[in-house]
Amino acid sequence: MSLYILSAKQVNRPENAIGWYHSHTGYGCWLGSIDVNSQMLNQQYQDPFVVDPTRTIPAGKVNIGAFCTYAEGYKAENEMIDYQAIPLNKTQDFGVHYKKYYPLEASFFKSSLDKRLLEHLWNRYCVSTL
Repeated sequence: MSLYILSAKQVNRPENAIGWYHSHTGYGCWLGSIDVNSQMLNQQYQDPFVVDPTRTIPAGKVNIGAFCTYAEGYKAENEMIDYQAIPLNKTQDFGVHYKKYYPLEASFFKSSLDKRLLEHLWNRYCVSTL
C-alpha cells in the first residue's frame, strides 16, 4: 500500500486513489465494530466509504457515507447524531461505536466518460438480469 502511494507520487499522480469501501445493504451508512477497527488501523493512508445499494436504488442517488475515527482514548462529546433508521438487529453494533467516529462530507461527480461507461455496463449486464 505504501509502495503504491510512493510510486504514484513519483509519476506525478497526486490523487489519493486508495480507500476502502463496502456496503451495508439495507441498513444505512455507518461504521460497525469491524469498520471502526479497520479505520483506526488504516486511517493514516486510507479513507472509508460505506454505500447502501438498497437505499440507493429507490432514491435515485447514491446513499454514501465517509467517516474518520477519533484518536485512541478521545472522548467524543454527547452530541445529537443525525437520525437514520437502523434495523433492530444492527442497533447494538451502531450504538456501541457511534462515538468513535464522525462523518465527513462526501461529494462525487460523474464525467461524460463515466456516464458513457455506466450506460454501456447497464445495457450489457443489468438490463439482461431484469
